[in-house]
Amino acid sequence: MKKFSIIHYDDAVGKENLAAVELALTRRGLKPSSIATLKRNQTDLGATVSDVVKAEPDVVIATTLYKTTGDFIKSARKAGSGAQFASTSFVGASALANELGDQGTGVVVAQVVPPYARASIPIVREYQAAIEKSLAKRNIPSLRWSRTSEQRCSSRRFDVPARARRAKAFSRRSIRCRTSMWAAIWSISARRITTAPSSWS
Repeated sequence: MKKFSIIHYDDAVGKENLAAVELALTRRGLKPSSIATLKRNQTDLGATVSDVVKAEPDVVIATTLYKTTGDFIKSARKAGSGAQFASTSFVGASALANELGDQGTGVVVAQVVPPYARASIPIVREYQAAIEKSLAKRNIPSLRWSRTSEQRCSSRRFDVPARARRAKAFSRRSIRCRTSMWAAIWSISARRITTAPSSWS
């Protein structure tokens, strides 16, 4: 696979995502064959899909949110694209899977957190416990984890110690994670993280 197309939003976050993908390609001696720019919440993807399909990429890397990414993949496949579709974790893997349904087969989503059901990993146990506690307080009977909420929780978990060192007045209430489906909120403590990627296997 040598030809890569990138889709990104035309805003600060989108440009950061684009730069990250370009850097990853550069480190492997590659560069994008085409770059498609979208406005946040843009619904008319016709011209963008057409331009990307014409470039005939081997891989399309989307750095957009699940709705935009899902619509793009559906439209591109309908237009005859045979490319491999991939996305960064920014998309929200669980939401994208729901959006695509059966059409999600073969779509790759990069993940920066360990499997959310693997309770043998300390940081995953903390995530599960936080979700369970929060949902119980709200009398929500069904428990369902997601990649999106796990990543949000984990990112706050890593961010808290740094914020605690900088802030003169640090409150546990100031750091909150919100699940993608139930708006469940919980506070994260400022203890040091000892979990490392090597323990995720």
